[in-house]
Amino acid sequence: MKLVEPVRILAGTPTLERYRSSRLIAYRDFVVDVDLGAYGVGDEGVLVAHGDPLGGYALYVEDGFVVFDFNSYGVVSSVRTPIAAGARGVRLSATADASVRWDFSLSVIGTETESEPVRLPGQLQLVGMAPWTGVSVGLDARGPASPPLRTRRGLFRYSGQLRSVTYTPGEVRVPAPVIAQIEAAAEAAAD
Repeated sequence: MKLVEPVRILAGTPTLERYRSSRLIAYRDFVVDVDLGAYGVGDEGVLVAHGDPLGGYALYVEDGFVVFDFNSYGVVSSVRTPIAAGARGVRLSATADASVRWDFSLSVIGTETESEPVRLPGQLQLVGMAPWTGVSVGLDARGPASPPLRTRRGLFRYSGQLRSVTYTPGEVRVPAPVIAQIEAAAEAAAD
């Protein structure tokens, strides 16, 4: 797989098309940087969401915490970290490995009391036809990427200043023969 260029998505942009969205994360490391301008106490909502009930993820602010929900084919795992007034952004990093898993790291950027990133290791990568829905910024426009969040909060539009979300795709870490096998199985299942 060739290197994919970074993509910056402005708040209010329509959902990024599914295929282009999947190329940003498929079988590879990736970083998602959220530019908040400056977080204000009480700001809440979805920062970025990618996926649907069968697989995806949502990054959001709720009750003074940045929360990352990872939906692994219907099983949702979460980590969270506090966010303080004035925070300039949020970073989600995914490191892929040859066993088709991601290790996630979540951190808040630009506060005087930055803490260590929180981690969600060993998550099965979203491959084949997942995620079915593309990337949304500022709300979970389609999906839902996190069914529990949708049940609690609906579309959960972000109430604060959200400038943009930038995806920076990294190295493909899954061996080519494994990718070919996964994609052949997905095609066979679609027939």
